[in-house]
Amino acid sequence: MNKITVKRILLLASVFVSMTSTAQDFYLNIVGDKDGGKDTWCFRVISENEVEVNHIVKRNGLSFHDIRNAYIPESVEYQGKQYTVTAIGNSAFNECILLGYVSIPNTVKSIGSCAFQKCNLKSIKIPSSVTTIGEYNQEIKGKTNVEIIPV
Repeated sequence: MNKITVKRILLLASVFVSMTSTAQDFYLNIVGDKDGGKDTWCFRVISENEVEVNHIVKRNGLSFHDIRNAYIPESVEYQGKQYTVTAIGNSAFNECILLGYVSIPNTVKSIGSCAFQKCNLKSIKIPSSVTTIGEYNQEIKGKTNVEIIPV
């Protein structure tokens, strides 16, 4: 291989690494209910200091279907770094069939498509910081139990 080909390969590899470095997922145990139960949540890094709730893995070691209340944190810490939670990802709570209550902090700006699809929401508090709600969120669009909180 000549020097130009090696340089191109190294350049492409460095571009690929920089593109994939922000798509990192990590898992944390979150106190997700007033009963002190622990949920395992997956967060996805979407920028240098921001994450989205990607999906729920389990509730007290059981299926994610068993989650009843979700208190989304304003921020999380992972490997000594603080991240602000700014989004709820596509299908994040999809099929959490017992999910009845969700509290969203004012750090969240967007809710992805299908985020609450097939949930049994009774109450959800959406701060006015949320400017985008994706498709297929009938569980929150147009319902009287949706509370928009001024920030």
